[in-house]
Amino acid sequence: MTAKPIKMVVLGDSLSAGYGLPAGAAFPVRLQKALDTKGIKVDMINAGVSGDTSSGGRDRLDWSVPEGTEAVIVELGANDALRGTDPAVTRAALSDILMAATMRPASMHSIRSSRNRSACRSTRFSSTAWPPTPSSIRRTESIRPRRVWTSS
Repeated sequence: MTAKPIKMVVLGDSLSAGYGLPAGAAFPVRLQKALDTKGIKVDMINAGVSGDTSSGGRDRLDWSVPEGTEAVIVELGANDALRGTDPAVTRAALSDILMAATMRPASMHSIRSSRNRSACRSTRFSSTAWPPTPSSIRRTESIRPRRVWTSS
């Protein structure tokens, strides 16, 4: 008997959408392949939207994460930092997303602010990476993207 696949959504920005990458190189596709090699079957939905902010992710949460989703990976915040969004706005949007996800398992990944910002701004933004979360939501280790794409 085969185990039923886990229904997973990656809610994110261009880092999830795979902006500028071949279709098979986007994070959700690579994650699904890695899980598959470990014998973990996943029905993956890539809900990455290039240029999206934490507030945009919150606003599309209801239609991006369909009923029956068992796991959500939230990858948002990089564009907030690049646009100079007030860290309090980012924290509020991420908190809203996490509160809405309390009915489902969720994994939250933080993206550290780019070093090309002022030290004060980077510190303020990085402090928003882990908003207070309900105990039902599992936090994972912080990840750092290998590349940061910025417009010239």
